[in-house]
Amino acid sequence: MKPIRVSGASGIVLDWLVASIVKTCPAIYLAPLQFIKCHAENRFNYCELWEQGGPIFSEAKISASIDDSGVWIAWCQYNYADEKRFMQSGPTELVAKARCYVAMNLGLAVVVPEDL
Repeated sequence: MKPIRVSGASGIVLDWLVASIVKTCPAIYLAPLQFIKCHAENRFNYCELWEQGGPIFSEAKISASIDDSGVWIAWCQYNYADEKRFMQSGPTELVAKARCYVAMNLGLAVVVPEDL
């Protein structure tokens, strides 16, 4: 296992992190080799396929907008000072929302399998 920052997670690693939170993903599929196979079959591809990631991030009430430089910013929840919480960025809306989803559920630093 290796520690990473959520802000730098992408691709299969980010999809694995989302899958580890989503209750519809059976634990057997979280084994790195099994997950890689499923990911190649476009299963558990939350960061690229709207039909997979979109409903999850909508249910979590994650909002997003694009800044002037073309970077997507995603956030969810506001605190009492009306400040955005769990804010994350990414090159696409789905990546930014996935990072935000992972940050709000697992924290800003996570541990992932070396094999991913």
